[in-house]
Amino acid sequence: MKKILFVTHEAKRSGAPLYLYGLISEFVKFDKFEISVLIQSNGELEEDFSKYASIYKYIPDFLRSKSIVIRTLLKILGRNRTLKLYQKNLVKNIDNQNFDIIYFNSLASFRTFNLLKKLESKKIVHVHELEMVIKGFDQASIETMLRESDRIISSQRCISKMLLTTYEIDPKKLIENNVFLNPIMQLKIDGFEKGKEKARFVIGGSGPVEKRKGTDIFIDFAIRFLKLHTNLPIDFIWIGNNSSSLYEILKNKLKAEGLTDRIFFTGKVTNPEEHFTLLSTFFLSSREEAFGLVALENAYAGVPLISFNIDGDLPLFINKFKCGSVIEMNDFEAFEKFILNLYGDGDLLKEYGRKGKQGVIKEFLVDEQVGKIAKEIISL
Repeated sequence: MKKILFVTHEAKRSGAPLYLYGLISEFVKFDKFEISVLIQSNGELEEDFSKYASIYKYIPDFLRSKSIVIRTLLKILGRNRTLKLYQKNLVKNIDNQNFDIIYFNSLASFRTFNLLKKLESKKIVHVHELEMVIKGFDQASIETMLRESDRIISSQRCISKMLLTTYEIDPKKLIENNVFLNPIMQLKIDGFEKGKEKARFVIGGSGPVEKRKGTDIFIDFAIRFLKLHTNLPIDFIWIGNNSSSLYEILKNKLKAEGLTDRIFFTGKVTNPEEHFTLLSTFFLSSREEAFGLVALENAYAGVPLISFNIDGDLPLFINKFKCGSVIEMNDFEAFEKFILNLYGDGDLLKEYGRKGKQGVIKEFLVDEQVGKIAKEIISL
């Protein structure tokens, strides 16, 4: 039985943590692994992880306590000193567990890698990010992480290319696998019956409200489209966390345009699949995205896809399975044409949706991808 410590940089309901949750929920079925999880930053998935694993924290909960007693003690002892003492004991406790593998599920967990790099456990780094995100990390730590790991798992071909060219990693350490549809999400989507006829045509986007996800582009396209086609019963909805300064800017912009009744932000939701199954098309407006797990979820829900021709694998998926449209960055006219074609042709919309779901079933269900990772872990 292999003892594995999975490290997640956060426990939010976002791409990489959800991927890890799906991976762990499948690993427990093998009955070959003893699993623990180290959480670098708290989030709502913590309870889900605890169903399958013992939990460690990079930052202890008491440091976030609002208790006057705790805050007073921390002021006396010093917050930084207290954290250093806690993490020293954390490393000791983890070392005593004699984990065979420490599996870092993102380059964003570089701080935890620095903390644990001297342990004798074999180390796997799973890379989900491309350069726009990685540039925001400490580059010396990233280079150490990639150099000192025993295996590097790449989620997509575009990531593999970036790792080999930009970071010049040892190709012998590289394992490439696809992202996969979380089986729990699959069951949830299967539980909803997609409406055949809708009162309105809904275009959706998803993710945290931020520049990388192109939320500003999504809103700009929505405003331009609705100004040109005021009489069409078409709405736009952005599904995801809106606690950002960009959200405030975009919200005020919609108010100024008088379009708050046609363009919506859901804010953070616990069951995004409920929204996905009601969409007429999904627009991945990201400036950079290795794949976009949320697009995979929408494709499985039978939703046609439209994406910019970014250096990621979603455009390849769309073109291969003919389940939507790939347009050049910021090409509003191509976006407009695609939406109008879908709106005016219900059979085309259904055909795109059917082909996208078939593509997910053919290449992105869980068994093959999880099996490949399990094989690598067992071999170390």
